[in-house]
Amino acid sequence: MKIDQIKKEFPIFDEKIQNNDLVYLDSANSSQKPKVVIDRINEFYTKQFSNVGRSVHYLAVAATNLYENTRTSVQKYINAKDKNEIVFTKGATEALNLVANTLGQKYLEEGDEVIITELEHHSNYVPWHFLRKSKNIKINFAEINEFGEVPIENIEKLITAKTKIVGGYIKILRLFAKEQIANASSDKKSIEA
Repeated sequence: MKIDQIKKEFPIFDEKIQNNDLVYLDSANSSQKPKVVIDRINEFYTKQFSNVGRSVHYLAVAATNLYENTRTSVQKYINAKDKNEIVFTKGATEALNLVANTLGQKYLEEGDEVIITELEHHSNYVPWHFLRKSKNIKINFAEINEFGEVPIENIEKLITAKTKIVGGYIKILRLFAKEQIANASSDKKSIEA
């Protein structure tokens, strides 16, 4: 699929900003929505809206079923063992904070090490920084190369017996996830990153 075809799916890119095409680079904070998502959200709010998991009336049951069916779809898509492994959050920052605080408070001890990269978004630095202060852990930073990438070797050389968490650059995580999903897949079908 070509970028122009993809952009046509997003109504906001029809807008001009000071007579220029919109270029939006803040997707980590607020991602733009394709029309199919906008239409589905509109349908939910106008025809199906209710609290999830909190009532037994028709709309609440329907909304809860939609929510749980989505959890099952995500489970199948990422090849999770159980649908209850899937946790929905409002966004990446909340998810990173949840993971860092949950893992950090339960498993990290004084002197343990966490590896992140020099390319981290603020949202993946702050929770580790707070854990460094509260639990006296050490944060190691994998360096970027001259191309703005983090070679896997730059992470591997930081791993020690004290390393408990390796977080970081999304490209590395996608490649790792791709390999793990392929390894776990029973039919070993091709998986695109």
